[in-house]
Amino acid sequence: MNILGKSVLLGILSVLMIFTTGCASRVSESERLERSFATPEDGFGGVYIYRHYNFFGGGRSPALVIDKKVVVDIENDSYYYQKLSEGPHTIIVVPYGVKLGEIVHNALKGENESSASIRIDVKSGQNYYVHYTYLSGKLELVSEEEGKKGVMDCDRVE
Repeated sequence: MNILGKSVLLGILSVLMIFTTGCASRVSESERLERSFATPEDGFGGVYIYRHYNFFGGGRSPALVIDKKVVVDIENDSYYYQKLSEGPHTIIVVPYGVKLGEIVHNALKGENESSASIRIDVKSGQNYYVHYTYLSGKLELVSEEEGKKGVMDCDRVE
């Protein structure tokens, strides 16, 4: 191989290295802290809500509601972290095409038979892990071990 060929090859390899190293730095500092699963500060608990990848319903992003407030659309293969004050909290996932107000109102009154809502009594300094399954519409409180693995397999939704 002559000098020109080596120079071109070296240039191509350099460009490829620049592009691939840029991809590795996509995780933000706040996401790194969330994924360290640190103990929340006194008076607060951490809640991770995650949704694994599923081909069916993958293009749908239901609304995630915490204590009557829409916080984010929970996308396929994503998680959301929320620090909550100590005490009871209601988490609801409103499926695509459902009237948001009606679901939230019924869930807060305790009349919602939907499996898309869950109440958590948050304790100071604890993390909680909630798995959302799109096809069944279920929110389920899972173990710390299962929850950490689930969060690590997903990307943070903002």
